[in-house]
Amino acid sequence: MRYNFLIVLIFLSFFKMNAQQTLSVEEYHDYVYNHRDLPSTVTRIIDSNNTFDKFIGSWGGSLNGLDYYFYVSKFSDSDDIYDEYESLEVRYLITQGSTIIADTRQELSLETSMFLFTMPNTQTAHFSVIDEDRCNGEMIGAFHLVGSPSSGSVLGEVFNEMQVAFSEVPGFFVENWCPNGPTPNQFPKDVIITLTKQ
Repeated sequence: MRYNFLIVLIFLSFFKMNAQQTLSVEEYHDYVYNHRDLPSTVTRIIDSNNTFDKFIGSWGGSLNGLDYYFYVSKFSDSDDIYDEYESLEVRYLITQGSTIIADTRQELSLETSMFLFTMPNTQTAHFSVIDEDRCNGEMIGAFHLVGSPSSGSVLGEVFNEMQVAFSEVPGFFVENWCPNGPTPNQFPKDVIITLTKQ
């Protein structure tokens, strides 16, 4: 009897492990961009091919007297659906001379950070920017790595230049939350900012 119980326990453990599924970031985006439902067995979404690595680092550029700095790092978390998922988190600093216009470098709230989603087989990553108060709506941004990877890299592709551009998402502004009306967005709309790796 004890022997049978052990066999059943081992079988159930094996079945549970096989029922859980890990998707790569590329596989996940294949489902999302093709409007397909994820299998209910997916419990982890991992950057197993190191797709995010080429975006990681500090990037800076200037436009119209403002300096823009983006700090990109890999982010791992869990929620009610996934035991683990990986994405990129972007924090930013905007300055004009010595004056700080916006700074999310120390923000713990994910509301003021940005999550990055790469497009498979491209050098482009899309992300959204939502401020805490939701009074300036939502903007969608895109990072695009420029040129070819630096030569001599043994760790994979290394890019030294990237472009970023933002566009507004219509209808995201919630009037009830903003009695004083919308606030100006902190990023220029439909303009490319060239960034270099710092």
